[in-house]
Amino acid sequence: MKIQGAIFDMDGTLIDSLSFWDCFWHDMGERYFKDPTVRIDAVHFDTYVRTMIFGQAISYIHSYLGVPCSAEE
Repeated sequence: MKIQGAIFDMDGTLIDSLSFWDCFWHDMGERYFKDPTVRIDAVHFDTYVRTMIFGQAISYIHSYLGVPCSAEE
């Protein structure tokens, strides 16, 4: 059978992407705040960040936490 298409899903519907966020928080906190436990509170994160596409989420986190680099970095 010839494959005619493929579905890529990274929003948690088919693939559990929550472990990505654990790694993200640890790395970002360690790198920019010297504290690997930095997080946005769970209610705020679940209400805002998890409903955004990745680029929007990163821009929001950057602004919300005042990350000392560009959002693109």
